[in-house]
Amino acid sequence: LNQMGMRGWRSDPLLRGLPKWAGTLVRTNKEMESVGGYAVEGPLSMERIRELEPEANFASNAESYVYYFADEGHVNAQEAVCALRQEAKSSGVQFVTDKRVVGLVRNEEQRVVGVETVLSSTNDDDDRQETAKEQFADVVIVAAGANSSDKSLGGVPLVHNPSKTYFTQASPEAPILNRTLVDMVSSLYVAQRKDGTLLIGGGA
Repeated sequence: LNQMGMRGWRSDPLLRGLPKWAGTLVRTNKEMESVGGYAVEGPLSMERIRELEPEANFASNAESYVYYFADEGHVNAQEAVCALRQEAKSSGVQFVTDKRVVGLVRNEEQRVVGVETVLSSTNDDDDRQETAKEQFADVVIVAAGANSSDKSLGGVPLVHNPSKTYFTQASPEAPILNRTLVDMVSSLYVAQRKDGTLLIGGGA
């Protein structure tokens, strides 16, 4: 699936210029091997780690291993969504931004056939005073990320707890990181966007 996804990003005329293709250094507590042609180098020596990423503060030892996935990259999700949204609008898709979903509409067979909405400016207390309007659709897709578990969206169960991500600004002229760092032992990752923004996340 990762390979298919990367091929899609690289071939799509709209998206191919957005990712930063610099590879990923991954620290894990077990040895890994290439599966299905997925390019991987390692376990890496300290010298090779420093060559690929001088700021990487982890090394292969008896308890952990570091691998390099040269074909991987990362993307600014907000930038990608904005590009997709603009393309969708130019193809006739309509976006409703002044409504907030407060429930799902089901038919007699309990199939979801629409959503209940109120004005997005109303708060939870006002929801009880404003009558929700039903909007019907052939297909309803819940794509609210961590908020998908909200009761108003059907309470989609989350298999994993969402991780926390923090952002800090750095100069794009003097990047701190060349590649994405993923520490599977500590459940942490660090990446730097093209504009210099550092992303630090984990805890899932």
